Amino acid sequence: MPFLSDGTSGRVRHLGREEVGFAAVWAAAYLGLHTIIAIDLVESRRELALATGATHILDGKDPELLAKIRELTDGLGADYSIEATGNLRVLRSAWDAIRNFGSVCR
Repeated sequence: MPFLSDGTSGRVRHLGREEVGFAAVWAAAYLGLHTIIAIDLVESRRELALATGATHILDGKDPELLAKIRELTDGLGADYSIEATGNLRVLRSAWDAIRNFGSVCR
C-alpha cells in the first residue's frame, strides 16, 4: 500500500475485514498512521481488528456511521478509505467518508 506512505496525518478508514482488510489494517499500523478505523458488521471481526492494529472500530450497520467517522477525524473525514468488500453500497460509503482530496482504494 504505497499510497499510505506519503507523509499525511494518517487517518484511515477501512471497510471489509477479511484477508485484504486485515492486511490493510496491519499495513496502516506498521506505517504508524495514528487513526485507523475498522468497520465491519461482525463483532468478532471488529474485535480482531483492534488486536491487529485498528485504533477504533465501528459497526457498519450504525445509522450514524459517517458522523462517527467525521468525529474521529476532527470533522474532516479520512485521508484514505480502503474498501475491501466489493459491495457498491460500501464503496459509496467509502467515498462519503473521505476528506477533500482524500483517496479511496478499492
